[in-house]
Amino acid sequence: MTPSETTPAKWNELLEQWFHVPGYSDVYVLGCFAKHVTLYAQQVRALNLITGLAVSGAIFEGREVVVIGGGAAGLTAAVAAAKRKAKVLLLEEQEQVMELQRNNRQRWIHPHIYYWPDMDPHRSTADLPLLSWKADYAASVTREIEKEWVVLKELFCIDVRPNVRDVTISPVDNGNVITWSDETDTNDPRRRYNAVIILSVGFGLEPQSTHQDSYWTEDDIDGNFRRSAEGQRWLVSGFGDGALTDVMRLCINQFRHAEIVEWFEGVAGIKEIKQQLMEIHAQENLSAQSLSQKFDKLPLNNLVAALKPRLRKHGPRVFLAGQTPFVYGARSSILNRLVVRVLEQIPKVITMLTGPTKIENIKPEGKGFLVPLGAESRYFDRVIIRHGPTPAILEQSFNAIWKACADLNSRWTNLQWQKDITRKPFWPDDFFGPETATAGSPVSDDEVTGPQGIIAPTILDPAFQETVARYGVQASALEVRKKLRDDGVATAEYIISGLTVATGELIGMRFYYESTFGQVGRPILDASAQKAGFIWEDDYVSSSTEDTVSFDDAMTAIRNQVRRMAGIVRFPTPLRPSDPPLTFALTITVLNGDALSGWEFEQLYEPRNRIHVNGEPLTHAMEYMARVVWFPVRTLKLALMLSGRSPGPAFPSVFMATDRESIPSQEVVAHKTLQMYPPDGSAWQLPGIKWLRAAADVLVQTGQFINVTPQSWELSVPNPVVGSCYSLDWRLPSSSANNQLVSIGDETSLFRRKLLGHRKQRMSGKSNLRIQTPLKELYNRLEHKYRKDHKERFAVSMMTYDDVDHRLKLVDGVVNRGEPDDDMWSFWLPFGAGLAGACFKQQGNNPLIYFAPDPEEVRTEPEVYFPFPNRERHSVLIALPLTHPAYSREVGSSSFESARARLAVIDIASNSETSNLLSFKGLAGNNNFRELVEWCEDLVQRLCAVLREEKAK
Repeated sequence: MTPSETTPAKWNELLEQWFHVPGYSDVYVLGCFAKHVTLYAQQVRALNLITGLAVSGAIFEGREVVVIGGGAAGLTAAVAAAKRKAKVLLLEEQEQVMELQRNNRQRWIHPHIYYWPDMDPHRSTADLPLLSWKADYAASVTREIEKEWVVLKELFCIDVRPNVRDVTISPVDNGNVITWSDETDTNDPRRRYNAVIILSVGFGLEPQSTHQDSYWTEDDIDGNFRRSAEGQRWLVSGFGDGALTDVMRLCINQFRHAEIVEWFEGVAGIKEIKQQLMEIHAQENLSAQSLSQKFDKLPLNNLVAALKPRLRKHGPRVFLAGQTPFVYGARSSILNRLVVRVLEQIPKVITMLTGPTKIENIKPEGKGFLVPLGAESRYFDRVIIRHGPTPAILEQSFNAIWKACADLNSRWTNLQWQKDITRKPFWPDDFFGPETATAGSPVSDDEVTGPQGIIAPTILDPAFQETVARYGVQASALEVRKKLRDDGVATAEYIISGLTVATGELIGMRFYYESTFGQVGRPILDASAQKAGFIWEDDYVSSSTEDTVSFDDAMTAIRNQVRRMAGIVRFPTPLRPSDPPLTFALTITVLNGDALSGWEFEQLYEPRNRIHVNGEPLTHAMEYMARVVWFPVRTLKLALMLSGRSPGPAFPSVFMATDRESIPSQEVVAHKTLQMYPPDGSAWQLPGIKWLRAAADVLVQTGQFINVTPQSWELSVPNPVVGSCYSLDWRLPSSSANNQLVSIGDETSLFRRKLLGHRKQRMSGKSNLRIQTPLKELYNRLEHKYRKDHKERFAVSMMTYDDVDHRLKLVDGVVNRGEPDDDMWSFWLPFGAGLAGACFKQQGNNPLIYFAPDPEEVRTEPEVYFPFPNRERHSVLIALPLTHPAYSREVGSSSFESARARLAVIDIASNSETSNLLSFKGLAGNNNFRELVEWCEDLVQRLCAVLREEKAK
């Protein structure tokens, strides 16, 4: 079968012959019976299986696919099915995927070496369309596969369940049912009906004993032996690839398969030897005896001479034992057998022994072991047993399926590996995306937005030059770097490099930034730009907040003012075609602009705001950093560093404007000012239906998107088209909490509702003195110590969070010994906004303080302070958190959000420029803070006691 012959009928034939479990509808075994079981071959089988299922119609958009097993084959099958738009669930019994290989730094894995001599000796990359890798140690290969897996898993919403137990698969009428148990905190019934089920459970592990361990367990074979080891007798038992590899590791210094191939390729006569080997193995049904006899006749003198200098100088004496004398049968790869045959030709390197080696018969003898072999027992200092895994996991855990596969197993057992077509790629070109795509490959415009989603035309593409001529401007690079801290503060740095104009002139560049609810600071130009004479000019005009405007309108205007930034970077002189390129950077700081957990996401975003660039609803709690390409740039770079509270992983998304060719030049350059973003009123502003999602996995596969450190990611796109939008997305973690924290959170939520009930009573003219009295007593303490005179407006108020309206509201307060005015009852803050909101949302338990700036002071950092509408700004405002008394003992024990245990926030405010509260500006204020905290701790204790009693009623 060739790719051109892969009709649905041919694929059905392949599936039935090598993968399908008889008697089970849509249940398939992936490679569990194969004899050629390299990591690469298993991945190829996975891709062939998914191709066959897709071509035959078993997998289609929305079809549920359950993959059992998180090895390389299982991961490849899962991603491949997801790319064919299936809904994929992966079940893995271990804590992590690829558990076997991830910790081994000794086993060298090469994708093609086991095909030698029928391979390109210099080809060291797998060149797979998904989860590809290059030759390296097992741990490094695992990391390479896992980096792409983590991104694609998120990109295609693959549901991964670790620590799975008790999986059962049963046939039912016209389908199947699979059930399992796992430790995930979900309402999922852990049952699926009539899914496509793929069993990728591997082959089991070698039984663990003194002399036998997993092939992937690290050992001391690769260490440099001391002279004291010289002459020691080491026995390796087995004729499979694991045993032969260990023999080579013991005999050859710093053994690597790929290096052996390179040495052999330079030896005279190697071409003839390779031809003989291929002719030998083209013969059918050769016995192990016949193959061994043909290996004995190979002319190997030149190979012996090439290998001798590479042997260990002080290694042990090595013995290789098997049940028969025919070591060169077809149980292992051609290359491994050839190397061992060459070693056998070198005197005193390896000795062949015959006889079964049973672990139970090996007896300790002095510092070594006595091993019965045939009619006699021999002494060895070390014994390594490589008899392969037994029994198979499939037989142990899915016995009914194992029995149903008796004929399938027999077919695999009798299959010569040279004739195993399942290990050869048969999927059509681009079936899973580009096989060997590289960044900047020339593609057509249709491909840019087509189903495979190739994103960027080549730098030399004439289309790029046409775009530059159309808009009259270009830059060598646009780079955006975002860093998110644990406290919710984010910095975004914009770097524009090599800005030039082709026609006309530019006097500046307009920036616009909007946060849904965060507070945005004034941009800061980098030092070199300031020195060169660049300046920032605000041009955002907010709505009026004068008395003639309603209170609600004034609140909206203030909210918009603090969450938006717009202005122009003015160039020192107009930029003209003859001028050298401009490079400058600016940084913006945003407070509380990002949710750090799934719970915060629900508080910060109303359902109508939980959408992506194209207006489609977000299916998970997630944040994203999006950048529209609005003028021609040769390279777009996005860099993201996440916080420990929201560690990612990140993954890319790509969107294309549907009619980007019609973006008018006056929307890119207006009034001699380059627009960084679609201007106000533009039909292309985000989010909007003009933006359609394109496939983004090619960014991962071509290396344009990389994981730099455990919590940072970078995307680099050459020549992104004008009218494209790239984003780095990351899912938000859910809370993890012990039972005590959950109980504290539940009780705090109930207490907040009680406080909101008190608010309603107060607004209707009633009061609950048991709640009101402790607050009044706190006011009296504060007034006595900090209020300077009767002219000072001195206010103490308590705000709590309404998780229905997602707002902080006034519960009660005292102003100059009197009642709060009507505006105070109308005032509210979004979750996390303003001083009180930031105090409530913070993960710590610290007081926050605001001082009005001096008249001449220019602040660039965003203010936590949220001005009160139609009223002069406070000269000083202090916010103190009231946290559930039991919570302080649990801080740091989990990712539980502190806000969920926060009862309320106390605000202490003054409008006087001489208030005694200003004493907190100095270091002496620290002692006063301790006193304030103690007073608030007393208040929250009393409030909780009252609220607990009311709860009991």
